[in-house]
Amino acid sequence: AKQLTVSQKQLFIRLFYHARGHFGRFLWIMASTAPDFEYRSIVIENINDELGGMGATHVSHEQLFTRFAEGLNVDVLAEEISEENYLPFLKEFNKGHINALLKGNWDEKWSVFSAYELLDNTDYNNLFILATKMGLSGDALTFFEVHKDGDHFGKTFQLLKKIWEKDEELVKKSFLFIGNHQLKMWNSLNDQVFAYNMI
Repeated sequence: AKQLTVSQKQLFIRLFYHARGHFGRFLWIMASTAPDFEYRSIVIENINDELGGMGATHVSHEQLFTRFAEGLNVDVLAEEISEENYLPFLKEFNKGHINALLKGNWDEKWSVFSAYELLDNTDYNNLFILATKMGLSGDALTFFEVHKDGDHFGKTFQLLKKIWEKDEELVKKSFLFIGNHQLKMWNSLNDQVFAYNMI
């Protein structure tokens, strides 16, 4: 991270925006197809958290991401409008999640959702380290602090255990899908950032 140029750091932010900025549809599908309140309430709590919760001083995760981006002079709104860096591998990444949800039964949906939430802590701990090595501090790091310290998986786990008791292979398959799917995206994002100065 210390060896990245400013342009590479800015590209990372623009690409990363699209890796996480389209999660709203994922949550909407989960909330709107939940079979009962027990499942739906967990997803709604997740949505509430994404929007900053009910605290008067809290802000949305999108606003926290904007603070991070501003730390390296990246205009997230401009990227959101133009989608200039919404590259095919990122579209494939987001579409892959959505297709898995739309094609799966509820147990598959919940397993995919749970796996995604479990990886959040690993991803954001590493991303926090990356952001600090990029030279960011203070408010620019809050986005990562909130995510690395969150525990959305703990809330999905109790209901996931019921699915595991019925069909271990379904859960394993869902976790393997999410793990491989995210790893493919991170590798592609890495390749784009490090190839940037060679263009």
